[in-house]
Amino acid sequence: MKKAVLTIVSVVLISMPAFGWGWAHRMIGYIAQEHCTPATREVLDRYLDSPLNNIALWPDIFRCRLWAPADFSDAPNYTFKSWEHAVCVGPDYYPLKESNRPEGNGTGYGATLDYIERLRNYKEMTDSAVVVDMTALVHMVGDNHCPGHILYSKPDGTWDPMGGGIAGGYGIYTHSFKGQKRTLHAMIDGGDAIHSEFGKNLDKWKDYLDGRYWDQRDEILAGWVGEWLQDAAIRSKVIYEWVQPGQALDDSFYTDPEHEALLSYLFAAASYRLAHIFNTLFDPEYQGL
Repeated sequence: MKKAVLTIVSVVLISMPAFGWGWAHRMIGYIAQEHCTPATREVLDRYLDSPLNNIALWPDIFRCRLWAPADFSDAPNYTFKSWEHAVCVGPDYYPLKESNRPEGNGTGYGATLDYIERLRNYKEMTDSAVVVDMTALVHMVGDNHCPGHILYSKPDGTWDPMGGGIAGGYGIYTHSFKGQKRTLHAMIDGGDAIHSEFGKNLDKWKDYLDGRYWDQRDEILAGWVGEWLQDAAIRSKVIYEWVQPGQALDDSFYTDPEHEALLSYLFAAASYRLAHIFNTLFDPEYQGL
């Protein structure tokens, strides 16, 4: 089962063009695996035939229905839905397990907790179910740290149409960028546009992020998933102050130091937090990064 899943993923990824946050998903998976303990890597290798950076886009591909869901009939716990790609946060920026959006979007926090809780008993699960939950977790940790996937509430706790991220088009500013119309969400998702001098070299990205944030890892890992997403939401809210609706933008949007600092922090935080989750789940002797 796992070989079939990952073979399909590999073929599809080879045929897909490079695109924004997809690159960040791969980077996060790569750096996370580099910080997994040997015991954790042994468990990952037992179930996965490909490294985390190669499977990180699988939930997006599955969402596109490029193959039949029936292929995963022996993974009964897999209840993936498109609205799990975003997280609703309350007025205090703490994530909500359930959506407060009229279309139901933003349930990523509850879904992430479900993946983790199921994997605590991974030895009792079917191999295919473990593969699916591992892969979904890799992707969702990246999504949940993406500013465009954080959906904000108003002070009274109701949904905020101007803090909408990917929620059905709500609150998305459209801008002219090099003659094309692009949404703020799409531009923030375009994490590969910063540090273009690194190209697609994963080791260069790892060295850069570790050099900048590794000494902060204890602070970054304080708390658990709820506190981590609250941290991401507090930091990310500034994106709605960066530009005005309809403002024409250029490459400086990606190279602005404030923009680079936010995205770089979120990349590192997602990587370390993903490694921490897997080490906590799969290495009984794990004491911390």
